[in-house]
Amino acid sequence: KVDQTFEKLKDSKNKMLSKLKVLKTLEKNIVSSPLGVHERSIFIENVELNTTVNELKLHFKACGPIVRATIISDKLTGQPKGYAYMEFWNKSSIDLAMTLNGSFLRGRTIKVMCKRPNKHQLTTTTK
Repeated sequence: KVDQTFEKLKDSKNKMLSKLKVLKTLEKNIVSSPLGVHERSIFIENVELNTTVNELKLHFKACGPIVRATIISDKLTGQPKGYAYMEFWNKSSIDLAMTLNGSFLRGRTIKVMCKRPNKHQLTTTTK
């Protein structure tokens, strides 16, 4: 009887691991897919130049799970430009994030907007 129980548990474990593998693949596809990224992302203006990604994530933590946060920097100097993008796991987090428009982060009033698709990604140019 113990052997039967052990085999059932082992079989159950293998089924769960198989399902977990499928879920991880689906999660990876959702996060890496460009479809829906804009609908789950915000643009943040007037970010204080010494703000860190962790501070930004902490400020928006209550809105829902965050996939990534990016503070935009000048490509030549590496200096922050004062704005950032944040992608949430759920589209519903955007409404909560929008309530932080006009809130203070590091002593500055930030402006939170829905992210729009980058038009440069829609066309190609040759230089």
